[in-house]
Amino acid sequence: MAAIDIGSRNVKLVVGDLVDRSLVTRFVEKTPLELGEDVAAHGMIRKPKLAELRDVLATYRARCAELDASLIGAIATSAVRNTQNRLDVFAVTDEFDVAMEIIEGDREAVLGYYAATGGAENALVSDLGSRSCGIAWHVGERIETRSTELGHATAYRRFFHEADTWVEAETAYRSRLAQCFGDLASGTDRYIALTGKTLAGFVFGCDKDDTVGARLSASRLRAKIEEIRALSSADFKSLLARTPKGAKIASAMVFVDYLLERSGHVEAQIQDTELPAGLIVEHIRNTLSASI
Repeated sequence: MAAIDIGSRNVKLVVGDLVDRSLVTRFVEKTPLELGEDVAAHGMIRKPKLAELRDVLATYRARCAELDASLIGAIATSAVRNTQNRLDVFAVTDEFDVAMEIIEGDREAVLGYYAATGGAENALVSDLGSRSCGIAWHVGERIETRSTELGHATAYRRFFHEADTWVEAETAYRSRLAQCFGDLASGTDRYIALTGKTLAGFVFGCDKDDTVGARLSASRLRAKIEEIRALSSADFKSLLARTPKGAKIASAMVFVDYLLERSGHVEAQIQDTELPAGLIVEHIRNTLSASI
């Protein structure tokens, strides 16, 4: 089985296999397109970007054939959701018989939960994207979600870019997070941070790919935050400028720290799972339910 994610920055192909009755998903292709930048600058995805998307889908269709994988469908997030010419995007996906679903933030959070947990209960999952973020948790009988159009790129521009100090930026950002996620439930068994490798790599001082499966403790994260809080205004701005993906790291530090504090968890599990994997998990769950 295969699923595609048409995101704001990248288009991704994920393939899942049932091995010994367990689902194993693997990330097959990732192509940077920056559709979100087109939408932000022009309000639409222009013809050159649509042509690039067409080429990507042609490649992915061929990869599915090579792998003997049936394509379940595609999900599209913030960029396609906000573009003025959605019908043009649908026209491209229809050329390749790709059923595309434009998902809102809460739906995205549900798929993120499935991707991270395989459908297991009693977890809290967060996914901080470039232009949106969402959280989902399962306590009781169903998955609860909260989401907002405030990803790490937009949070950086709004709270960090013009701030003189970390404290100024952090205070304003945490206040906004409290408005969005103030009713976050406690009582989950674990907290999983999707898209958390870059943050963990910065805190641990290692390559981000070495952090998959790691556990980022609240105490270690907060110690790093305290170091940055103590910086002068000039040093704070210098750190953001010279740190690779500094904008993403700054937003993620506050985001994950806030969720750890509100949820009562002492650590975040760092997981490298792509959103389309959730579509595959959901497909299998629905198929199994229908067969019972």
